[in-house]
Amino acid sequence: MENARIAAAKKYPLCDDTGIPHLIVEVGAEVALSGELLQAMREGVAAGQRALPTRPMGLLGTDEQRIAQSGGVSDDPGWVVPPAMMVKPIPGMSSGSRS
Repeated sequence: MENARIAAAKKYPLCDDTGIPHLIVEVGAEVALSGELLQAMREGVAAGQRALPTRPMGLLGTDEQRIAQSGGVSDDPGWVVPPAMMVKPIPGMSSGSRS
């Protein structure tokens, strides 16, 4: 409930952990999901995290340190990597994303 009050007062999105993005990508059956598009999505998420801003929570360190959450946290809200992406096939030539 406290998160909902803060989100309403500060006009922040309310999500499962105060700012972790979950992406839904709709990709037309005739469109390839390229590395270029994935990179553009990552850059867009980072820009959005900084613009809101969300709380910094991108984990630093080696793979093992990030799993153990022992390498520290970046001060940059854009450092967080979206933990989930759902790719939804749709008819046609369109592609887009939303979070």
